[in-house]
Amino acid sequence: LRYGGNTPCIEVISSSGHIVVLDLGSGAFDLGVDLMKRAKQSDGGKMKGTVLITHTHWDHIQGFPFFAPLFNPGFSWNVYG
Repeated sequence: LRYGGNTPCIEVISSSGHIVVLDLGSGAFDLGVDLMKRAKQSDGGKMKGTVLITHTHWDHIQGFPFFAPLFNPGFSWNVYG
């Protein structure tokens, strides 16, 4: 892919299994779908994680309203910006 694609959204999993998401660009939708599937398969539909927003330029936050795990009552997220 030479041009285009998703804007910043990076998943980091610590050695203890804690999920950290760096920025919520357009890739947040796909990551959210994947996290929902993983939680349903392994954690009984529950998950905890942290979202770090590096800065509030549009390309780093445009996926925020489409990141389904933030709106799932069985999930718990800390969001920092």
